[in-house]
Amino acid sequence: MCSSDLSDWAAATGADTVVLYMASREAPTIAASLIAGGKSPELPVVLVENASLPASRRHATTLRRLAAGDVPELAGPALLCVGEVYRGQLAAGGEADGRSTPAIRVAAGSC
Repeated sequence: MCSSDLSDWAAATGADTVVLYMASREAPTIAASLIAGGKSPELPVVLVENASLPASRRHATTLRRLAAGDVPELAGPALLCVGEVYRGQLAAGGEADGRSTPAIRVAAGSC
């Protein structure tokens, strides 16, 4: 179970890139905690559903929008990927199908 206690996210707030597995249900709380810990509200976030499958889906947003509830309906397991490295995916327009893009290459369940 995820916690909104900022001390639980201290290591994540100091990292350049954060990838969390099975965190989509708590994504708004996690995003709010990261912002409270000093991360920029405009930091890119990508939710990757079914990452290693041909039918994977990606949803790009920002910490601010994620904290406000910008979370799509997800049927499969998802990765929550946070960091500037995902800026290109955010600029590409948000949702994407399972095809790899230059911004994110999904392989073996990782961003």
